[in-house]
Amino acid sequence: MQKALRKNALSPWKKTLEEQVAESLRNLIQKKAFEKYLPTERTLGETLDVSRPVLRRALHRLHDEGLVRVVRGHPAQILNAPPRKTGAVSSPRVVMLCSQPPWILGKCFLMIVNEARRKLHERGYGFEEVMDLRLQYKRPEKVLTQVVQHHAADYWILYSLTYPVLNWFQQKGIPAVVMGSTFEGIKLPSVDDDLHAITRHAVGMFLGLGHRRIACFARQFGAAGEIEAERGIKEACQTAPDVIFRRILHSGDPDQIRFQLRALFSKPSKPTAILVTNGMDALVIETYLLACQIKIPAEVSLISLSSEDFLSCITPLPAQYKIDPPKHARWGCSLIQNPLVRGGRVRLLPAFFRGKTLSRAAR
Repeated sequence: MQKALRKNALSPWKKTLEEQVAESLRNLIQKKAFEKYLPTERTLGETLDVSRPVLRRALHRLHDEGLVRVVRGHPAQILNAPPRKTGAVSSPRVVMLCSQPPWILGKCFLMIVNEARRKLHERGYGFEEVMDLRLQYKRPEKVLTQVVQHHAADYWILYSLTYPVLNWFQQKGIPAVVMGSTFEGIKLPSVDDDLHAITRHAVGMFLGLGHRRIACFARQFGAAGEIEAERGIKEACQTAPDVIFRRILHSGDPDQIRFQLRALFSKPSKPTAILVTNGMDALVIETYLLACQIKIPAEVSLISLSSEDFLSCITPLPAQYKIDPPKHARWGCSLIQNPLVRGGRVRLLPAFFRGKTLSRAAR
């Protein structure tokens, strides 16, 4: 019973948490996973990893639909599971799969989801987003089998997933498009910004302004794009043998970033230029430096590899690359219909916005 519940605890982000819980329970009732009663609230809450208030609101939704009878202090009684539709011709279905919640992936991800849903709807495709934290396991094969069998999609969009996940889809021959960079050996169609070109250009900007002590703050998730970005940085640094480059890896926690900044700027060879891979981290770094009365850009120049709306509220305005998420989504939809477009590997170049955080290195 608990195994069946976990299998259905997959959340499409376009719905509220209580709607997701109600849908999971509704599906289980339709599949006759229970006999006369649902498990107790405690069992359901622990298995689905939701609070009692959320679970109760979901149960009351099913009560209003006439599926269950909710009596306080007793397990919900199953009344009537509506018959499943048969014989209907369904449109092709696309599922976007990810292992991280949207508030971690940020606004860029949400914009990609919205545009993909719109474009696929125009072309007659059904669309759904699914998140399962278990896909971060080192061996996710069993979870993947459950997810694919449960959703039965015609095509998959894989977003911010690990090598074992991408390799599993490739080995199984399941039609899939990677929204992001791919690892070596993965031949699935993919679309992403050209991180190699972007990082090479960013470091080249610093070098052209005379900076030779450069630090890069990067989140470490083991994503394929990290490899491409690092390759671009190394190639740019090779053009200046006297450059001192430091790569600072972190989890994205602001306190951790500030701790690393304190250690970095306590050294005699403190950086004069900082490259940041995430817009939120750029906000943390710039505000910290200004609070420490480190002048930007007079003492430290800064470039963010990603753009966020809130960065426009900072003074000085950070230099940044203006990513176009809807463009990513449109290319991803094109690869679904024709995986051979551009050889199945689309790399985009975002526009560079100079901002007010760049200046020549102090002599």
